[in-house]
Amino acid sequence: MKKFVSLNVKLFLLALMAAIVPSVIVGVAMYRNSIGIVERKQEMMVRGSFQSISDTVSLNLKYARTTSLNIISDDNVQKALSWKDPSSDVRIRQGNHIMDSLKFYTGLTSYTKGILLSGHNGIEVSIGRVYEAVLQENLSEIEAAHGGAVWKWKKEGDSTDLILLRELRNIDAPSISLGYLQIVTDCGALEEQLDTFLEAYPGYVALWERDGTEVLNRGTSLQDTEILTRIFPEGNAFERERHRGVLTYSCGIRNTGWVLTGSMLTSDLFSENHEILLLLLSAVIAAFGICFAGVYLFAGRITRPLRELTEQTREISKGNYKIHLNINSNDEIGILNDHFNEMASRLDELVNEVLLGKMLQQEAQYNALQAQIDPHFLYNNLDTAYWMSRMEKAETTGKILLALSALYRSAASTEGKIISVDDEVKNVSQYLTLQELRLGSQIHFFLETEESARNLSTLRFILQPLIENSIEHGILATGGSGTVSVRIYRKNEYLYYVITDSGKGTSAQEITELLLAEQIQGHRGMAIRNIHQRLRIKYGSEYGLIFTDAPAGGLITTVRQPAVEYKKNSEI
Repeated sequence: MKKFVSLNVKLFLLALMAAIVPSVIVGVAMYRNSIGIVERKQEMMVRGSFQSISDTVSLNLKYARTTSLNIISDDNVQKALSWKDPSSDVRIRQGNHIMDSLKFYTGLTSYTKGILLSGHNGIEVSIGRVYEAVLQENLSEIEAAHGGAVWKWKKEGDSTDLILLRELRNIDAPSISLGYLQIVTDCGALEEQLDTFLEAYPGYVALWERDGTEVLNRGTSLQDTEILTRIFPEGNAFERERHRGVLTYSCGIRNTGWVLTGSMLTSDLFSENHEILLLLLSAVIAAFGICFAGVYLFAGRITRPLRELTEQTREISKGNYKIHLNINSNDEIGILNDHFNEMASRLDELVNEVLLGKMLQQEAQYNALQAQIDPHFLYNNLDTAYWMSRMEKAETTGKILLALSALYRSAASTEGKIISVDDEVKNVSQYLTLQELRLGSQIHFFLETEESARNLSTLRFILQPLIENSIEHGILATGGSGTVSVRIYRKNEYLYYVITDSGKGTSAQEITELLLAEQIQGHRGMAIRNIHQRLRIKYGSEYGLIFTDAPAGGLITTVRQPAVEYKKNSEI
């Protein structure tokens, strides 16, 4: 039994939902929009900061690369390193010449902290902070770069240096290696920018190699290295990811293999959105109060006539059909009042009609069951007559009775309306046997079935009415003799039946007009229309019967349907 819920309660809940749901939707939309605005603003600012940091890194790289090219092309450097097996005096003298050049380059900008020149001929000169171990550890990588720049990071205490390594080659003969060059650049400006970024966005900022090696960092890491390296962007793209309350920005630095990341807590970034949440809650509470007052004032007036209608329907459920409802209203409830009174006055008639309909339905079901008995009774008696003809040695009569029995047995079968092509051919063979016995040599029959078509599915009794049409209206109607040939084959995704007769009793135009006519006069055309409609209902409007005139005279009837493998017990 359903639990009773008052209409007042339903109206209250409906009004409540009508007020609260839009408020919540609008509030959530506003809240999400505000977060989106803040995030976009933050992202623009972070992009600007990242761009500035990237420019600083690029500037360091540019100056270091330019300085290295100037040193390589310096005449003093080229001349000194081109000496073969110089004496100690030559080494000292050439080293002094190189030192004069290096002093010029280190004093040229504040970015250069140190320069190391190491020639294959034993001349080695350094100025400022250099890292000989870094040079020795990366010789194979330097040589693999074929004169290109190799960048390395070296952390010393609280500061980190960016180191350029490259091979020195003879300008006049580039294939000749003269030695190696190391330039140590000052990253103080870069570190200051990272500190400035951290002041604006408390959290963590770092510069990474793409293999996950941390080069330079500020702050305290908020995420695992594995998570950070997962969101490293391709090239110099800018990415953003939120994970467990942490918002992480990442940017690839152009022309390098390095990635800059910055992580911060979302609670620190979006704390101002709490005010929007309070505003949303206030709006929902206000909507709830207005809704409650409105429902309290109007629910009684709206539901009072409905309660009266409910009482009267209870009377009808008890069998009292003589009631009359009198609600004076000019809205839908007034219309409901009129319809209720009409319903009460006609209810008795409807009950009687339903009872009468049930009686008629039972009678129809009985007649349908009775109709199923007749074909079974007939083919059982035909079987009896067949065996009696065998006993009396009436061979021709036996063949007729056997064919008739098989046809009626197939007609009375309840296994389904879908059969295999092979079964349809067997039914047609029985029918052709009867016609050969009836007509003798007046009509010759030819039946050809392609092996690939035998296990396809088809509707029951498609061929027999079409062959009968060719016999009766194509050949016998002219009073002459002829042939009827049946070919069954599969082509691509279609199954075809082609029935060709040599008679001239019916033209393709005449029988097509008969097929498409709105009304059929008499019984002619009923069978082919039945077949055509069954095919279209089962398979679709593109399938059915096609009639064409045979070149030598007569009619060609083509049945087209889809080629579907037969499955036992399939139904329409």
